[in-house]
Parts: sequence; structure tokens; C-alpha cells
Amino acid sequence: MKKNQYLYGVCTGIILAGSLVFATLYSVGADPAGGNRTGLISAAGTSGAAGKGAENTAERISTGAETETERESGLPGETEAEPAPLTLEEAGLRKGSYSLEGELKGGSGKAHFDGPLLLTVEEEGSFLTFTMSSPYYDYVIVEGERFEPLEPDGNSTFRVPFERLNEDFLFTADTTAMSEPHEIDYSVRIDLEALTFLKAEEESGLSQDQ
Repeated sequence: MKKNQYLYGVCTGIILAGSLVFATLYSVGADPAGGNRTGLISAAGTSGAAGKGAENTAERISTGAETETERESGLPGETEAEPAPLTLEEAGLRKGSYSLEGELKGGSGKAHFDGPLLLTVEEEGSFLTFTMSSPYYDYVIVEGERFEPLEPDGNSTFRVPFERLNEDFLFTADTTAMSEPHEIDYSVRIDLEALTFLKAEEESGLSQDQ
């Protein structure tokens, strides 16, 4: 009888000790299998936060609401602004001549400029001189004013007033190459940074007087 009571007491003590150990492990975040219950919860929370953050970033980019840091890092949505249109006076061009390569746009796409364009800034004003790729252009119209070719021979060369940079220069050219004359609208983009300075305008009369 005493032996049975002794065994019962030992078993009861073991059960109580196991319960205490289980309660202690559970309170510090470890489950009976040795896993870290707190760590699993933390990892799940971190993963969810990261996913939510990525979704928010993608939404800001797609709607154009990216932050300054994102724009500086080159993420989508970044665009480079075009230079603002300028008058020659605002651009501060000195009197003289400048050349530039111009791409003629308009018509069937077959016409082009025969050589570089020439921009001259003079006391009387500023002018653009260009030669078309055909001798069959008999006049051009710029802002309602008509201009004839400079020379009767060779490809048609025109000298017209010019005032603004960093935008398309528009003109209409009449060609007689077809069965009937046709006026065709053309344009050429002339940017300040595309100009190459050639020479300054000569000061008239100084060398003769001295």
C-alpha cells in the first residue's frame, strides 16, 4: 500500500513538473516542438509589410505620384524637359554667322536641305538662309510673306527672316516639279545648342577711317 502511494506521488510530481515546463516555454514564445512561435509571427508580419510597401510603390509610379527620391533614382515616370523657346535676343547671340544641320520635315519625305543652314545675326535683323534639294522651288512663304530664290540657277536657295530658337520653324514652299505647282508645308527644328559659331559680323568703316 505504501509502495503504491509512493509511486502515485512520483507520477503526480512528474506531471506537475511537465506542466510547469510547458507553461514556461509557451510564455516565452517557444512551442513544445521547439519552434519559435513569436519569430514565426514576426516573420509573417514583416513579409506582409514588405509586400504592402512594394504595392504602394508600384501604385505611386503608375499614377505619376512617385517621390523625389524615386525620380532621382531613375524610376519610370522621369522625363527630361525640352528647352524653352527663346528669341535671339533672349539667347544672347552676338552679331555674326552660325551654321547648323537641319532635318527637313513635311511633304512626301523625299525633299531635304542641300547642305547646312546659315543663321546670320545682323544690325538690320536676323535671317535664315537654306538651299532646297531641288531647283524647282520658285518661292517660299514665311508668316504670310513671300520670298523668291536668291539665284536663278542651281538648287533653290532662300533667305528669310528668323526670330526664335528651340522650336519648329515653319514655312511653305511652292514646287513646279509636278504637272501643276503645289505649295507644301515644311518645318525644321532649330535649337540653340545645335548652332555652330562661324564668325563675327565685320565692323564696317573702322579699318578705312584709321
